Amino acid sequence: GDQIYLAIRISLAVAFSHQIESMPLILDDILVRFDEERQKETLRFLMELGKEQQIFLFTCHERTMKLAEEAGREENTGEFIQLRNGCISKRI
Repeated sequence: GDQIYLAIRISLAVAFSHQIESMPLILDDILVRFDEERQKETLRFLMELGKEQQIFLFTCHERTMKLAEEAGREENTGEFIQLRNGCISKRI
């Protein structure tokens, strides 16, 4: 169900961006119930899509963040920021 929900959200955002204007896609812990392989593939897809459309992916799961950073390195894209103890910092 989560995969279908994500697919619908992405398709609506992309269709809207082609018809009117691009808007950021905001996703909050959308990958929580995906297995690790599906998370990796979805993150690679999001990194590629992020080259054309702004995407904000929020997560409180360190493993998801690490997978996102790996996908970002593979796709040579992405910016990773964390909020910890009330402090915002860029992850390197």
